[in-house]
Amino acid sequence: MNANTAQAVTILEATVMTTKSATASPTVSPEPTKIPTETPIETPTETPTDQPTEPVSTATATTLPATQTPTPSPSPTVLPISPILFAAEIQPNYQPVTPTTVFSGSTKQVYASFRYTDMQAGETWRQVWSLDGEVQESKTDPWQQGETGQFAISFGEKTGGGLAAGVWRLQLYSDLSFMQEATFTVKVRPTATPNPIRVATPQTYEPERMILWQDQPQGSIAAGKDKWFLFDSGGNPDATLIAFLQNADHVEFVIYNGKNIPTWPPSNADIVPNLGVAADTFDLDNNSQTKEIIWQGQIEHFQLFYARLVNRGGRTVQYCIQTRPDISSCP
Repeated sequence: MNANTAQAVTILEATVMTTKSATASPTVSPEPTKIPTETPIETPTETPTDQPTEPVSTATATTLPATQTPTPSPSPTVLPISPILFAAEIQPNYQPVTPTTVFSGSTKQVYASFRYTDMQAGETWRQVWSLDGEVQESKTDPWQQGETGQFAISFGEKTGGGLAAGVWRLQLYSDLSFMQEATFTVKVRPTATPNPIRVATPQTYEPERMILWQDQPQGSIAAGKDKWFLFDSGGNPDATLIAFLQNADHVEFVIYNGKNIPTWPPSNADIVPNLGVAADTFDLDNNSQTKEIIWQGQIEHFQLFYARLVNRGGRTVQYCIQTRPDISSCP
């Protein structure tokens, strides 16, 4: 047996023996050796100083609303009356002259102009004029202007003294349905500075004769002067005398019975008993440039009477005296 063969036999025997030993008794496995855990060493982190810290964006979740069907906006109500325009004058086609919402204290009448559409002939419509919230006039009429066009209405002070100061409101209705409204303001009337009353200088001229129901004497009277007239009553039981005046600041029209002026001229006419003084009246001739004063009274038959027109103002006055009560103007 050579050396290699002997080595092989020896290895084989060792293997057999090892196998037998393993079969005979179990081999206890040794416990694994625990390897100690090393504590990690914290390495400080250097914060760079030459680079700015960028902010961290935080994403916010946005909840999208559910798709909704848009609600259509309601169409504006179309009123049958356009915005109202106010003016002190109106044209023949109902268009206002210089529209405004502020009027002077001397304004006597205000016009309201507007355009209308879809109106029906005969339908009821109403206009309400109010001053500072209080109704001054409410008027209801059937509509007679057609379906579409331009129209104007007016409101005036019936006493002739001018519209009251304050905020005026006009409201228009059709069959109780609101159509339109607007407001305007009338200023406070300025207080007129009274002119000094002048004492009329006695006149030496003869009074001018006039015949009732026939004559219409005209002329002018300077400031501080007067004018006398003489008339015979004839068979008239009463008389009406109307003086139409221009530039009249303070004018008096006084009637006397001739029995109280036995001699001419009277020494002091201001103390002679009279039958009355003419009073202001409304605009008889529809002329804003004139002022009318009127005297009416009973007179004796076939008796002489005097009429005295006195200008106590500061301007020359133009006059015209109407002796017929059935005529409301004087040339």
